[in-house]
Amino acid sequence: MALIVPGELVNTSSDPSRNKIVEDGIGDAKDTFTNRTAISPDRYHDVYGTLLGFGDGSPIIVEYYSKQNALVNKQTTEIDHSSTRHSVHTDYLLIHDFEIRLEGPFESSYNEETTETVISGVGVTYPGFSPSIGDVFLYDLPDGQIGKFVITGLARLSIQHGTYHRINFSLQQFVNTYDLTKLNTSVNEEVYFDKQKYLSNNASLLKGSDYLDLRALRRYREIFVQYLFQRFWSIELQTIIRPDGVYDPYVVDYIQKKTSIIETGQRPQQLYTEMTDAFSSIWHLFTGSKTIDLSSVVHRCFTIKNEDQIWDATITALINKPFIHLDDRALINAKKDLIIVDDEEEEEEITYVFSKAFYTENINSMTVFERMVYDVIQNGKLTNSNVHTFIDYIKDFRAREELVQFYEICVYIYMIDKIIKSIV
Repeated sequence: MALIVPGELVNTSSDPSRNKIVEDGIGDAKDTFTNRTAISPDRYHDVYGTLLGFGDGSPIIVEYYSKQNALVNKQTTEIDHSSTRHSVHTDYLLIHDFEIRLEGPFESSYNEETTETVISGVGVTYPGFSPSIGDVFLYDLPDGQIGKFVITGLARLSIQHGTYHRINFSLQQFVNTYDLTKLNTSVNEEVYFDKQKYLSNNASLLKGSDYLDLRALRRYREIFVQYLFQRFWSIELQTIIRPDGVYDPYVVDYIQKKTSIIETGQRPQQLYTEMTDAFSSIWHLFTGSKTIDLSSVVHRCFTIKNEDQIWDATITALINKPFIHLDDRALINAKKDLIIVDDEEEEEEITYVFSKAFYTENINSMTVFERMVYDVIQNGKLTNSNVHTFIDYIKDFRAREELVQFYEICVYIYMIDKIIKSIV
């Protein structure tokens, strides 16, 4: 069922005056523009999750202490909450890096009778999270002090199960080391808020080890993409190329799909314009193919040259340069413009990227890395222990031969994307 995105939080409406056309003597033209204000979170899950992250207000990052043993209704008034209750009577779930969207600046009011200054504010929490009266959060104030704020009021903004909540809060005190230690003695569990995972993964909060793994994997993905384009980029050909000078059109096709120009600042050119068998390579399986049967993947490869003439319509910078082709030797020989430059006397079959054991699914003969890749292909994830093994493995990528780096880095990107999706 389609859910309505709250209009006050995600404004998808346009200015009606921008759709109005006035022509002399004719009057207002009919507005035929239709705004889409409802989407199906099941059909457009990624789009829906992204929209939820663009509510009104300015985001602030806080350390949020959520009460776990609330003895009263969520709507208990502020006066019923004791800020001096001993810590043993309250258990908190500590959410690190929690994001609240402020609806406006902090407000300050002065009470002449009590000579007290009250600092308060109004914010919104993301769908799937249920705040309570008496929850507290710590926020680094502009003057360098840490403020302890308490939730004094809240309201649901939708009747939907997963709804935004508007919260009212006020500054309770400025905390010092003693106060912080005392507050943390009431924490019985710590989790981490990651906005991207939270909005795309059914409001899941991450445990410490998962959060650290997530941060490490995202950092390594960025490193690998940058390294790939810095180390293997050919200025002459305006594309990525193997360190031995051999062009691999299958890798280029894969990288075009897995990276964006925003990440890299440049887009690798596909020089082999007659490639029609990209679907048969292992990279096709890594870019969304639902096929997990490795027997359907072509794993024999040859290094060939294209002997196009200078007047051919398919002429590119690849003319007379070596490149990779996946096919049977007899089929390649049948193509008059392609010449195999590998040693034709070599009897041993050359397999592409992985070993023959990998493609024949002979697990006992696979390398440790191949077994990890195979697990991700089959299961879409790794166990926690294997995630740590994978991170330890990719740390040493610079110690490997450059040709191994070229292919393994491309595989790392696939692995990281799949593992990140599996972390909940």
